[in-house]
Amino acid sequence: MRTIKILVDLGHAGHVHYYKNLILDERYSDLDFLVVARNKQPIPKLLQSYKIVHILRKDGGLSKLGKLLYLVYGNLLILKKTMQYKPDILLSHGGVYTGLASFLLRIKSITTEDTEGATLSHKISKMFSTFIITPKVFSTDLGKKQVKFDSYMEYAYLHNMYFKKNKDVLKKYNVDLEKKYVLVRLVDWTAHHDFNVPKLSYHDKLEIVEKLAKDYKIILSYETSIPESLKKYTLNIAPEDLHHLLAYASLYIGEGATTASEASILGTPAIYINSMQVCYCKDQEENYNLSFNLLNKDEILSKAKELLVIKKEEFVKRAQFMAKNRIDTTKFLYDFIKKVNV
Repeated sequence: MRTIKILVDLGHAGHVHYYKNLILDERYSDLDFLVVARNKQPIPKLLQSYKIVHILRKDGGLSKLGKLLYLVYGNLLILKKTMQYKPDILLSHGGVYTGLASFLLRIKSITTEDTEGATLSHKISKMFSTFIITPKVFSTDLGKKQVKFDSYMEYAYLHNMYFKKNKDVLKKYNVDLEKKYVLVRLVDWTAHHDFNVPKLSYHDKLEIVEKLAKDYKIILSYETSIPESLKKYTLNIAPEDLHHLLAYASLYIGEGATTASEASILGTPAIYINSMQVCYCKDQEENYNLSFNLLNKDEILSKAKELLVIKKEEFVKRAQFMAKNRIDTTKFLYDFIKKVNV
C-alpha cells in the first residue's frame, strides 16, 4: 500500500478539526502529513492537545495592506515547504496559501470551501486549485473544478464515528447540568471576508447577556477584547473541551457560523448573530429548525426565551434526523484523495 504524502495548511482553529481525523485516525494510515499552521491561538494549543506534529507560520496582519503582505509571505513559505517535503497533494480550507506552490510545482491541490462571502479565496481557488470541494448546499458556482458532497465540514469531526460527548468535561469547569446554561461566543472579525460586515453593537451584546443571565448561567467564549462587565461570565476553556460544553448547553448564541453549525449538529439550538449568511446555517434553519440567523437585539432575546423553554430532547431528535441525511466528511475526503491520486 503506497503512502500518499499531503502537505496541509491550517489557518483557523476550525481547520484543525476539519482535517485532524484524516491525520490521526488509523483507518487512514496510508496518508502521511506535513502540517503547516498559523501561529494564532488556539491553533497551536489544539495541535498540541491532539499531539499533531506541526510547523508554525507567523500570525498575519490586521489591515488590508498587512493581509496582502501576509498573503505573499504565506505563499512563499508553503512553496518552500512543498519543495522540501515533495507532497503528492496540497490540502487547505480556502486555498489562499497553497495556490502558488500548486501552480509552479504542478502538484494537485484540494481546497475545501463553505463560506460564500470569502470571495478572495474563491478567486484564488478558481485560478490555482485542482479541485474545490464544497457542501451540496453551498450556493456559489465555482466552476468546473467544484466537487460537491452531501454534508457539512463540521461532520468531519462531529460525526458519531469520531465524537462522543463527555459529561465529565463539565466537572472541570464546575458546570451543573441541573441548571440550564447558554454558551455565548464572540469572534475577532479579522478575516478578509469580515471587513464592512454589519455587526451587533457591544451595548446590544452586553444587554443580551445580562438579561439572559438573570435566569440562566452564561458561559462566554471570545476571540477578541470584551468589556470589563462581561468578564465575569468567561471561563478559561481548553479549546479541545469546547464541543463538550456546547453539546450540553441549552442554547448557543454567537457570531461564529462554524460554532453555530457545531451546536446544531450536537443538538443545541443556535442563534447566529451575524449579517453574513452561510449555506450550512441556512440549511439548518430552513430544513431542521436548529439554527436561527438574527441581528436585532429584541428578536434575539425573544427567540432565546422561546427556545429555552423547549426540552433539549426535541433539538437532539432534530439533530439526529439531520445526521441521517449527512455523510461522514472525513471518509469522503479520504476516498476523494485516494481517487485523484491514482
